[in-house]
Amino acid sequence: MSNSSLVTYTKLSPHYDSREGTPITDITIHHMAGNLTVYECGEVFQTREASANYGIDGEGRVGLYVDEKYASWANANAASNRRSITIELANDEIGGQWHVYDKAIEKCIELCADICRRNGIKKLYYTGDTSGNLTRHNMFYATACPGPYLQSKFPYIESEVNKRLTMKNGWIKEGGEWYFYKNGKKLKSQWVHDSKWYWLGKDGKMVKSNLITYKGDKYYLKSDGVMASNEWIKFENGWRFFNKNGKMRIGWLKWKSNFYYLDSKGYMVTGGRNVPCTFDSDGKLVIK
Repeated sequence: MSNSSLVTYTKLSPHYDSREGTPITDITIHHMAGNLTVYECGEVFQTREASANYGIDGEGRVGLYVDEKYASWANANAASNRRSITIELANDEIGGQWHVYDKAIEKCIELCADICRRNGIKKLYYTGDTSGNLTRHNMFYATACPGPYLQSKFPYIESEVNKRLTMKNGWIKEGGEWYFYKNGKKLKSQWVHDSKWYWLGKDGKMVKSNLITYKGDKYYLKSDGVMASNEWIKFENGWRFFNKNGKMRIGWLKWKSNFYYLDSKGYMVTGGRNVPCTFDSDGKLVIK
């Protein structure tokens, strides 16, 4: 079971339980009852005997606090916790209507759609009671959570998530080529992070077996489309090295206790060409 690729910060809480084989069918949305960042919320769940799978702050950042494969301590109801993914949203009003940041709600919609896709939830149903699969904290426990404002937004959240679930999303193979869609839109000329990094060409196709230039640096996309990272790649004219961040290396490189030199085109220097040093046939610096 995977977690959302929307996560920008992880601080795992010690407070969670097994799902005991219960499939994920529900999403429960809470408010933080405070204006917390994802970092501050993560710290709260280190000591307080409570947790949530995710938190979203006023900047739209997504924190991961309990892996989806585990049940969080959020709903004050063990059965609900086991079947639910729980999400905490930051408030920009303390008291009163307990208003929640607009950015947090919009990111919550995106996160809910992602949770549904990955867990096989075809549609969200907000019924106002526990018969639906989009639920509130106060359905299970006598609490003001999620507050009047957020509670009033549940029909909107349901509608927007369900719209996205009918749109093309993620990797889709068309005409033998892979494309990446986000909310029905085909992405083009940009990086996509889906566990690993991929580059989409001007036509939206996943680029494979090709060297590209991005913001002045060169990157290599392997035969499966994955960006080369922290590895040697053999080209027709020799070996090149790509750093952990994917950028092609130029200059000196220490690799597995040996030193190498990459020329201005990124090729491994062998035999001492163009530099005042001697290298063996494998490109290793020869120290005399």
